[in-house]
Amino acid sequence: MKTLIYTIERPCQIFGEEEYTNVGLIVEYNYTPGTPDVYTLPNGDPGYPGDPEEIKILSAIDEDGKDWGLEDYEIDAIEVLIREIESEGERT
Repeated sequence: MKTLIYTIERPCQIFGEEEYTNVGLIVEYNYTPGTPDVYTLPNGDPGYPGDPEEIKILSAIDEDGKDWGLEDYEIDAIEVLIREIESEGERT
């Protein structure tokens, strides 16, 4: 399990008016890198497809432990960030 900090913007009521506030979330996730396709085996036989990467977001809580839930677009953005972080780790 790995952890990253991610900030979301959510509406809230401030003095009776809806405004947006930034919420810092602690996101815990599992990441399994994919494997490449193998086009042919050393003996010339056809190869096999690789496996896709897997990202599983386990939780997204604030510093007080409140689970904010995530909208689909937020999950997509977090997954993009995780891919960037993990691909940097593979290069170093």
